[in-house]
Order: sequence, then C-alpha cells, then structure tokens
Amino acid sequence: MIANGSGIAPFRSIIHYVSTLPVEQRIPLKLYYGIQNSETDYYFKSDLEQYEKDGIVEIKLAESRKDPTKKFYVQ
Repeated sequence: MIANGSGIAPFRSIIHYVSTLPVEQRIPLKLYYGIQNSETDYYFKSDLEQYEKDGIVEIKLAESRKDPTKKFYVQ
C-alpha cells in the first residue's frame, strides 16, 4: 500500500479490517508512508505502531524533511 496523496485514513481502515480477520485469513501488509516530519506529521502513530508490533503491517516511513537541509520524497 502506498498512501500517495490520498492520506492515511483509507489505509488505516484496511489495516484495521485485516486485524479483525482470523490469523489464517490475513494477508501480509506493507505500508509506505511518506510524511514531512515524524514528530509533527505522523498521524495515528500509536495505532500504526501497535498494528506493526502485532505483526499486522510492516511500515516503511519516509520523512521528506527529517533533515531540513535535504528533501526526500517517495516516488
């Protein structure tokens, strides 16, 4: 899943749905989540980290402004 301009909410609902399925019916999820800064823009951080801890989703976080002198974008 790539949240490319659509926001994180639709993908959060998919992750939540998959978490409600029996373990044998779950599909592996990987979320590429592009934000500017994890301290200010990581929406639903606690929920997403818990889903990752529970093995529901693997999250790849891309911060475009972690270093203010460089820009990094998910393409």
